[in-house]
Amino acid sequence: MTTWIRVAQFYNATNDGRLDDVQRLLQEGVAPDLKNIRGATPLWHAARRGHTAVVEALLATGAVDVNSQNIDGCTPLFWAAANGYTRVVQLLLDKGAHVHHKDINGKTPISVAREHGRRGVLDILTDDSNKRLNK
Repeated sequence: MTTWIRVAQFYNATNDGRLDDVQRLLQEGVAPDLKNIRGATPLWHAARRGHTAVVEALLATGAVDVNSQNIDGCTPLFWAAANGYTRVVQLLLDKGAHVHHKDINGKTPISVAREHGRRGVLDILTDDSNKRLNK
């Protein structure tokens, strides 16, 4: 099997939340932080879909950039915040995700959470301890 096929399988597994496949492919040596053509990483895809266990597995590798930006300047925290995935948001913050990062449109994870009415996420993102840790 070629490397590109394994990378595609890895992206699909992270996007679909298939933890067993993610873990198997990591063990087979697939790099956990490769960007696709739009600059999104597997962590970005898992966070966007709220796949908590996959996010945890990727973060546990210690080899992913929690603040990696796609071509629009969005980090994994943006879509997790917009979609209201409080557990994923907290996991990302615990690993150093930047609360005040701005995308190319000047939006932040806080502003997208507010825009989408994600009160639980807003509570996490505006908590003083998270603001101090993730400036």
